[in-house]
Amino acid sequence: VFNSVQVSAESVRQFTGFKDSEGVEIYDGDDLTDVTGGVERVFWNKKRGAWHLDHSFNQDKKSSTELWLELQEYEYKILTKD
Repeated sequence: VFNSVQVSAESVRQFTGFKDSEGVEIYDGDDLTDVTGGVERVFWNKKRGAWHLDHSFNQDKKSSTELWLELQEYEYKILTKD
């Protein structure tokens, strides 16, 4: 007999392999903030094959930078954690 647990697709997220400035794991869809107070969302950029941070005003992925580079240059913290 097997025990099973139902999991909603929305609750399963991909770990990026990175941590924020406080050592908290960063996942796809996390919102990060830095000292300026701006909010930027983490997403997988299929075209570039890398994790990116969305800088666009509308969070529509039109302007982004690779996450690893941003984490080296700035101290980001996770703003929300689902």
